[in-house]
Amino acid sequence: MAFNSQSDFKGDVNITQSSEVTEDLNQVIIDVEIEILSKLLGDDLYLLLIADLDGNYAPQTQKYKDLVNGKEYKRAGYTVNYQGIKRMLRYFVYSEWLKTGRISNVSGGTVIETKDKSESLSRFEIRAEANRAYNKGMTLYLKAYDFLYNNSVDYPTWEYKDIYAKGFIETHTQSNGNDNYSRYHR
Repeated sequence: MAFNSQSDFKGDVNITQSSEVTEDLNQVIIDVEIEILSKLLGDDLYLLLIADLDGNYAPQTQKYKDLVNGKEYKRAGYTVNYQGIKRMLRYFVYSEWLKTGRISNVSGGTVIETKDKSESLSRFEIRAEANRAYNKGMTLYLKAYDFLYNNSVDYPTWEYKDIYAKGFIETHTQSNGNDNYSRYHR
């Protein structure tokens, strides 16, 4: 079981709703969610979150509902709209789904829609889309980190890490033709 399911992948993280990909996609969802959440939350908070879930993988305690689904909170007189780890995880899963090549969004492969028809995406375009999704996931990861940091009283078992320390998050820039992109990883 996982926080996201196949039906959550719509809009800018669109994955086919075909039953042909369900088993592979579910495994990617589980693997990515475990990896990202154990790094973000640390072992203790991750296990407490999992223990708080009901049979539908929904948190029962308000602080875990806030962590998973998001909430508005005040910081230095400003309102912060934290969007939750569930949304963050979708971007990481989508990126991994694209990178692993387990894509069968249509019978002809991954496509981009045009006015008259769909055209297959090149491997470079797929990689660029995977990097876009990963970078969006990292943006939301940093916001989740900020949420935990600013609400650490509610999450005393959270393991604070200096995410800007050398080796924790590195920025890599690759040049491919006219396109430059950065990728953050742990």
